[in-house]
Amino acid sequence: KLAQKAQSDAEKNQIGLFGGAVKVPKLAAREPIPEWDAREKLKFEKEALGFYITAHPLDKYERELARISKVTTADLSSAPDGSPVQIAGVIHAVKLKNNKSGKRYATFSLEDREGAVEAIAWSETYQKFEAIIMGDEPVVARGKLDVDDERAQIILESLVPLDSALLDSIREVRISAPISRLENGGLDALKAMLSRYRGKSMTYLHLALNDGREAVMLLGDSYRVTPTGTFVAELERIFAPGSVELR
Repeated sequence: KLAQKAQSDAEKNQIGLFGGAVKVPKLAAREPIPEWDAREKLKFEKEALGFYITAHPLDKYERELARISKVTTADLSSAPDGSPVQIAGVIHAVKLKNNKSGKRYATFSLEDREGAVEAIAWSETYQKFEAIIMGDEPVVARGKLDVDDERAQIILESLVPLDSALLDSIREVRISAPISRLENGGLDALKAMLSRYRGKSMTYLHLALNDGREAVMLLGDSYRVTPTGTFVAELERIFAPGSVELR
């Protein structure tokens, strides 16, 4: 504002009462503002611009998405009308409406890395999955496809958070480790860790033996696990990056 006033006065051939250049006051130093985390940054990019710049919320799931569905939004327009569909994406532009009997339902845009498709959750489905629809986590949508000459739409039947769907899709956890790492209490530490993450996925232990061979063991049902990101990170800190394979 000071610069604009100085320029305006100069154009009008005016000077201050005592002449001379405009003195810019010193501004108080501001404390450093912490950087947004990746999730916040993507959220604000979408809100401000209508699209993502730095990344896409599904990027970190690229390798795992094949376990959920091989279908993307780009494939839907050529799929048969009424066919079942399961697709992962991010929910945007939720619109709430009332039907003729006054019950609320929702329409929204489901976006993946290839594009977007409209989805509709009729009243019973909306009531069941309202919290997920109004959240901001990536999801897996299941429903029936409604296709005509102008557009493709998903009639929603169920909705689950993507993280939960990925966990449910993992049937096997394979842990690779040299046998030396399980000596001196290492095996007891591994058993204790597996017991903290009990779940449904079978656990295989691939032991690298001293003579160069490998022993593969299927652990008992009491060592089935829920392989969350924290679980994988903790195991890879114990052994090595890449020592855990999810199938």
